[in-house]
Amino acid sequence: MVHKIPGLMMAEKDGSDIRSFYSLSTKKFINIHLTELRGRRCWGSPYGWLIILGTDLEIHLLNPLTHAQIRLPSQTTFKDQYPEKSNFTSEVVREIFIRKAIRLSTPTSTINGNCIVMTIYSHWGKLAIAKPGDKTWTTLESSFAHYYDVICFKDQVNAIYS
Repeated sequence: MVHKIPGLMMAEKDGSDIRSFYSLSTKKFINIHLTELRGRRCWGSPYGWLIILGTDLEIHLLNPLTHAQIRLPSQTTFKDQYPEKSNFTSEVVREIFIRKAIRLSTPTSTINGNCIVMTIYSHWGKLAIAKPGDKTWTTLESSFAHYYDVICFKDQVNAIYS
């Protein structure tokens, strides 16, 4: 198995659909036209797939090289949504509700749609998981409060909480 050094996705330029990826191994930039990222939040993940969230609060995995997308449950299916009477617009909710999203599985499982995505969400810092085909996000109930970060390393999930 060949391990590639991941590319770094650079911040977008205002109004541009071009995203630049910097290769640490070749020390070169690759520019990719990605209209799929317009108006969306984006989290990177291993193996080249991105997790994207639109103002419609729909969540997808996106392969920036092939433009393939895999649908995940909507942000509206998480437990503990903001009250309907809040004055938050969908743009504000999109920016503040999900704090982090990561993929927990290998590239071949993404192609088959069997991957798992984990998020830290809400101002309570809760953990939730979902996979393609799920109707809702599943909150991982825990006696620990307020998760700040989560990573997957060597098939183990590690989370930092307060």
